[in-house]
Amino acid sequence: MFFPARRETLPSYLSRLAASRGVTPPDLSYDLGVSFRRVLNQDPDAVGRLAAWTGLTAVHLAELLSWTGEPIGDVRMRFRGETFVSRALRNPVLRGCPDCLRQDAAVPPRSLEAMSLRGDWQLREVAMCVCHKRPLSVPWSVDTPDKRHDVRARLAEVMDALDSGQLDLPCEELTPYDLWLDRRLKDGTDETFLGARSLYAATTICRILGGELLRLQDVQEDNPRRRLRPAQAAGFEVISQGNAVFRSALDLLAADATGSLDELPKAFGELFVKLDVDYRDEKASFPFRRILRNCILDVGPIGPGEKLLGKAVATRRLHSVRTAAREARVPERLMKKFLVEAGAVDADGTRPDSRNTFDAEPYGQLLDDIPMLVGPKAMCAAIGCTRGELQTLEHDGVLTPRIRIATTKSRWLVADGLALLSELDALSVKNAVHDEDGWEQIHSVQVRKGIPVGQIIAAIRAGAVRVRRAVGRTGYGSFQVSEADVTRLIQATPAFAAPRTAVLSLAAFGRSMGLRDGRALRALAEAGHIQAVKQLNPATHRMQFNVTDEDVEAFHRTFLTPASIGTEVGLDWHSARAVLKAGGVKPFSPDGRNYGSIYLRREAKHCLVSRSSQS
Repeated sequence: MFFPARRETLPSYLSRLAASRGVTPPDLSYDLGVSFRRVLNQDPDAVGRLAAWTGLTAVHLAELLSWTGEPIGDVRMRFRGETFVSRALRNPVLRGCPDCLRQDAAVPPRSLEAMSLRGDWQLREVAMCVCHKRPLSVPWSVDTPDKRHDVRARLAEVMDALDSGQLDLPCEELTPYDLWLDRRLKDGTDETFLGARSLYAATTICRILGGELLRLQDVQEDNPRRRLRPAQAAGFEVISQGNAVFRSALDLLAADATGSLDELPKAFGELFVKLDVDYRDEKASFPFRRILRNCILDVGPIGPGEKLLGKAVATRRLHSVRTAAREARVPERLMKKFLVEAGAVDADGTRPDSRNTFDAEPYGQLLDDIPMLVGPKAMCAAIGCTRGELQTLEHDGVLTPRIRIATTKSRWLVADGLALLSELDALSVKNAVHDEDGWEQIHSVQVRKGIPVGQIIAAIRAGAVRVRRAVGRTGYGSFQVSEADVTRLIQATPAFAAPRTAVLSLAAFGRSMGLRDGRALRALAEAGHIQAVKQLNPATHRMQFNVTDEDVEAFHRTFLTPASIGTEVGLDWHSARAVLKAGGVKPFSPDGRNYGSIYLRREAKHCLVSRSSQS
């Protein structure tokens, strides 16, 4: 019986068998009653005749074919129990280890019959002979399969070069990747994260990712062979540790694309191209594509409906200054001012507008509001007040502009003013006698008696002061309050005459602090983490949280926000966030819920001040 050698391929076995009989592989195939090409193509009848003639058992034959690679249709092959694309195993360029071939030939009697080709040499991701620590060299390259796989004839042509050492490449140290791949091919052993992944996908992604990481390190090498092994080792070091480390490497690549024209596909280079085009339909690459896709969605301003790695994006995660400006239909320079004021981006950031990103969800309402913003003239016309009355309402916190940028005229949302009018109308006395004396317009009371408008509005909301609408008038100027009620209020409740900030809605207070996520603030109030009172909004007929001066002071005694950090510590928000993260200070979340960028003062202030003093 003529046994296959260790890891031997079918063409090598057939050639050695022919050499032992003193004939060529095509002649031996003819003697078996089949053509040489039928044997190379693993025609079942041809392979069966060869096995029967040589006495190969089913076990021997299965091992031989597993190291050769068996076609399974759709340009796929089964190799060592794993599915590969055919081009990963079939190539006109044959590679091998000169040491292994010389070692074969050293066994008496020295002849071509003794030298065998190993199946792992044909896998393009194998670069080293683990036994001899020598890179695989190229004994021959032949385009025609029949001639390429006539191993006896090809070995005879290179025997002198093999004996003289001309085919030898300098030995190199083995990497963990080399050892991992050899073990996986040998018996399937794999204790790394990649043990549950396709070997074809794992080796391919190791090589491509490693190449991109080396590019990031500015490692340059013109020789493809010398580039291959460092890339494989670098990629394996990352991917073998699991999804989290893989994702961290992707984040590093994304962070490197900082130019104004740098798009994220460019950041990931060949990795993006391969997963988006070449391997889009490869199921084995789906786990890696999913991680890359999530990375891009987390670091890039990809909008709903855009195609990303073959799949439409459902929800935007990030906006950039540029995409936000386009969505709101305002100039980028103006949008950046809005976002800086809201705490979404830094005023002194160096990133270009296309890469200056922020979380989309917390600022969604801001972007919706911006196209609706109007200047003071339009706001006064919409709610029927004078410019001075509007300034007073703003000063006392009754109406809060959506944007506080002094150089921007369009800061007001008409809907806020109309909501105030609806609230006052709902609180108005409907059966008041309009010709009786003792009723005065709200602003006039403020001027004459020196009581802040905010306190008057608070008293109306509390039911301590009656309000009515003057006949024939509209807007804010039509509302009048009872002078008698105001007098009694001053006499009976001195606290009302003392300086006191008017009651604000929780949402308005949040906007004034750069906290745009109203849901998170409501959740804080509902959980009892901040002081607020729940009251009925007459305009919407819904309950809402309001805060007073005391509530605001209590909040600031307990918490820090991006706005207050900038005021108290002098750090921009992005720098402060990095300091807090490095110091292990996390946002306030006692019940595990995300309340946004709110920090406990006692934890954050110490960390920020310490870091600031060190700087």
